[in-house]
Amino acid sequence: MSFDRTRDDGSRGRQDRLTPAALEIRADLQAVPFFSDVLQTPHLDELATVCEPRTFKPGGQTVHSGLIVPLIANRNFCIRVRFSCKAGDEGILWSIGEQIGGMVLSLEDGALHFYYNGFGEPSILPAVPLAAGGHEVVLDYEATGQRQGRGRLLLDGGDATGWADLSPTLMVGFHEGLDIGLDRRCPVSWQIYEKHRSFRFTGTIEDVTIEPGERSVD
Repeated sequence: MSFDRTRDDGSRGRQDRLTPAALEIRADLQAVPFFSDVLQTPHLDELATVCEPRTFKPGGQTVHSGLIVPLIANRNFCIRVRFSCKAGDEGILWSIGEQIGGMVLSLEDGALHFYYNGFGEPSILPAVPLAAGGHEVVLDYEATGQRQGRGRLLLDGGDATGWADLSPTLMVGFHEGLDIGLDRRCPVSWQIYEKHRSFRFTGTIEDVTIEPGERSVD
């Protein structure tokens, strides 16, 4: 994806190239002082236009929240992780955010566990027993309006948990982005942190893909 970086010199600037959906996302982010500042950089200005799936590989640093927030803020989305594990493997598959707000998917005691922190309103999905081998797990999230939402886990294409309330929807306000295979710095779940610290995953993660969907109408 490329953008015209020229300003008012007779050429079209980046602002003229943004879609209506991208402009709406950008406006949401600029309403918060932290993101208002960081969106002035060319790199994050382009990230505000992201409306397509993004795939991330393990082994790097935390993916900046300025990239992650537009993909999940008050909208439908899916987060898909592909990984393999042996008996006894455990750890965090991915995490977004911190104790202010966020969510984390982990494997412990032979089962998947999902914890959602809606800015101080915690929710969990039922534990999902997991056999050794290669798997694809998807968090399927729907923003249902009025900052409410629901989610479920899909395991290898099948509904593993059923729908459950995961509200309120996540917006701007948390500062940490996406971690793959651990939860760095301020944790999403203090209970996990007290027991395991960053809880590095002992299996193998192929990738994590975030697929943004329709935005909530309100």
